[in-house]
Amino acid sequence: MESKTILYAVIVVVGIIAILGIAYIYGPLSTDTSGDEGVEPPANTIIMSHDQFNPNNITVKVNSTVTWINKDWSVTYTIVSDSQNAPYQSPALKNGDNYTYTFNQTGTYNYHSKETPSRQGVIIVQS
Repeated sequence: MESKTILYAVIVVVGIIAILGIAYIYGPLSTDTSGDEGVEPPANTIIMSHDQFNPNNITVKVNSTVTWINKDWSVTYTIVSDSQNAPYQSPALKNGDNYTYTFNQTGTYNYHSKETPSRQGVIIVQS
């Protein structure tokens, strides 16, 4: 009888450790912005989270640097320019990674996510 109790206790402990391990590996990290909806990102910064760009469209001055930050723990993003005047492409951005690009000419610059081309944004550069 005592060996069955010990066996059940070991099974329960192993199960708890397995659940905690899975939660640690696949759970949201400290950079997850869940619940941060409505919080404005810093100037010239685009936050990628929950399969969206926030803000989707921004206006900046010439020679401004725009930063994309991935705060989506489950999605990798690659930012791709749709403009011949600014042919940039980020590396694959995992959660917590960022990419910056400096816009040196006025114009409207469309971009999209390589992984999901329907996810798009616009950067308007003014003098």
